Amino acid sequence: MNDYRTWFKSMTGRKITVEDIADIIGISRATATRRLQDGLAPDDIIKLCRKLNVNPVLALVDFDHLTFKEVFDALDGDGQLLATASTDQLIYRLAEDGLSPGQKMELGSHIRRSHIKAVSDAPDINDGTVREFDYAPEEYAADSSIDETEARLERGEDIID
Repeated sequence: MNDYRTWFKSMTGRKITVEDIADIIGISRATATRRLQDGLAPDDIIKLCRKLNVNPVLALVDFDHLTFKEVFDALDGDGQLLATASTDQLIYRLAEDGLSPGQKMELGSHIRRSHIKAVSDAPDINDGTVREFDYAPEEYAADSSIDETEARLERGEDIID
């Protein structure tokens, strides 16, 4: 009888009486005393834990209703057993459950290239006006072709087609 009460006292930091247990479970004091002597059923343990803000899984393990192996093998909610999950799956799940959206965005930021900027259209500098080509010939590679403009002028042709 004292084993359950001692355990709950150690978890809550306060004395748990038979009356407290009877009130929480919804039974008489005599029935509570008998159940404490015979051993509480798992559903009674869960009711007590929830009311006393104690993790029911710890209680079920400590009172031998579950083993740690059973608990750890069934922890993942996607049907994937922890025992068979890959390291990548475990890390991904921890990140999904434990990080805020902002932290998730920053997680891969070291991979992104800081020198790459968003692509936008170049400003339209072509307004339709024909301008003289204003670059010096020395800016370009060697070119032995004739100067088209001079050749047209020599032939008496119009410079603009």
